[in-house]
Amino acid sequence: MLTDFAVRRKDRIIFIAVFALIVFLLHRRSQQLNAPIVPPTYRVPLEFKPANFDWSSAKQHFPVETLTPLPKGKPEQLPLVQHQFSKAYKDDDITKKRREAVREAFIRSWKSYKDHAWLHDELLPVTGGFKDPFGGWAANLVDCLDTLWIMDLKEEFYEPLPEPTLLTKAVELGNMLYMAFDTPNRTPGFWLTFEDAKAGRQLAGTHDPSSGPTSLSLEFTRLSQLTGDDKYYDAIDRMRQLLERTQEQSLLPGMWPTMVNFREGTVRGDNSFSLGALADSLYEYLPKMAVLLGGREGSASYEKMYRRAMDVVIQHVLFRPMLPEKEDFLFAGTTFVHEDGIHLVPEMQHLTCFIGGMFALGGKIFGIDEHIDIGERIARGMKGEEDLRETAWNMLRVSLKSTQTPLANSAISNVTVTGETEKENSMESFWMAETLKYFYLIFFFS
Repeated sequence: MLTDFAVRRKDRIIFIAVFALIVFLLHRRSQQLNAPIVPPTYRVPLEFKPANFDWSSAKQHFPVETLTPLPKGKPEQLPLVQHQFSKAYKDDDITKKRREAVREAFIRSWKSYKDHAWLHDELLPVTGGFKDPFGGWAANLVDCLDTLWIMDLKEEFYEPLPEPTLLTKAVELGNMLYMAFDTPNRTPGFWLTFEDAKAGRQLAGTHDPSSGPTSLSLEFTRLSQLTGDDKYYDAIDRMRQLLERTQEQSLLPGMWPTMVNFREGTVRGDNSFSLGALADSLYEYLPKMAVLLGGREGSASYEKMYRRAMDVVIQHVLFRPMLPEKEDFLFAGTTFVHEDGIHLVPEMQHLTCFIGGMFALGGKIFGIDEHIDIGERIARGMKGEEDLRETAWNMLRVSLKSTQTPLANSAISNVTVTGETEKENSMESFWMAETLKYFYLIFFFS
C-alpha cells in the first residue's frame, strides 16, 4: 500500500509527463505550421538522375571544324536600364502593402501547385490535380524559379533543385538541344526527332518560323559562359551570321520575314513581316544578346541589326490606333509586301505586347532617346510615371478577383462579361513566372 508521499510523488510524475507531452505536441505542431510546404510526393531534395541517353556522346554527323570561341575579356560598363527614381518616390506603406499582396497571391498559387501538381507542368486550379501539356518536365516549377528568388522565397528556390543540380541538368538539356544543330549547314530544323538526330537524317526547314533557330541565343550563350564549353556559343553565333547576311535581302530590307528558308539560307520566300507570333523572339533577343555579351565581340553586330530592324519597324509596322480620347498609343501590326507596294494590316497580336520593353531596353543601352519614347507609348510604363503604378494596382485587383479559385487562379473564358466569370480550369506557368513577377516589380524600388 502506497504512502501519501508516494501517491503525491506518483501524481507529480504523471503530471510532469503529461505536461511534457503537451509541450512536445504543441512544439511539433508549431514546427509543422511554420515549416515549408512539402507535398506528399516530395520529402527530400531532388537528386540529379541522368537521362536514358547521354547526348554528349552522340555522334555528330556534320561536325564543326573550328568552333567560334565565346568572347573573353572584361565586359564594358553598360548604361543603367532601371529608371532612376527621385527622392519623391518613397517605398511607403501603401506600396509595401501592395507588393506584399502580390507576393501573397504568388505564395497561394505556389502552395497549391506544390500540393496538387508537384513536378508536373501545370495545376488545374478549379478541380485540383494537374496536366502535362509540355511532356511533364515540371514547366511551372522551372519557369517560376526566378520569381521565387525575386520575391525573397529563397528557401523555396533551393528546396527542389540545388544549384549544382540545376547546372548539371541544364548541360544535359543543352547537349540534347545541341544535336538539333547537327545538319549539313548547322542550322536546326523546327522539330528535334531523336531517331533522325541519331541517324544523321536532320535537315534545316525550307519554310520555318524565323524565330525558331534564333530562340536559343540567350540560353546557349549563357550555358557557354557557365561551363566554358564554346560549342553552345558557336551554334548561336552561326545563327547571328545568318541573320546579319540576310537582313538586307528580304522583300522588306532591314527585317526578316515571318517564315524563312533556313535550308538554303534565303529570306525572299515570304512576304509577311511582324513582331508577333513566329518572329517575336528573333527581334526581342537582339538587344538582350548585346547586354549578355557585355559589349564584347559580337555585341556590335547585335546592336547594328537591332538599330536597322527597328528603323524599318517604326516606318512600316507601328501604327497609332484611332481612339475616342485620342490617346497617343502605338501598336504593332503585320506588314505585307506586294508587287504594288507595302501594306500594313493594323491588327495587334497579344504576342507583340513585349515590344514596349524591347524598345525601352534598346533605347537605354544604345542611347536612343526616340526608342525610349516609343517604348513608353507602347507600354506606358518605361519612364517611372506614378499614375501607372495606380493603374497597375487596379489591374491586379481586377485580375485577382476575376480569376481566383479555391486553390489558386484560373484563366477565364471571356474577359468582357461582368459578374461571375467562367473559369477554364487552367493556370499556365506564366501566371507565376511572368504576370505576378511583373506586378511585384512594379511595386518594388531598387
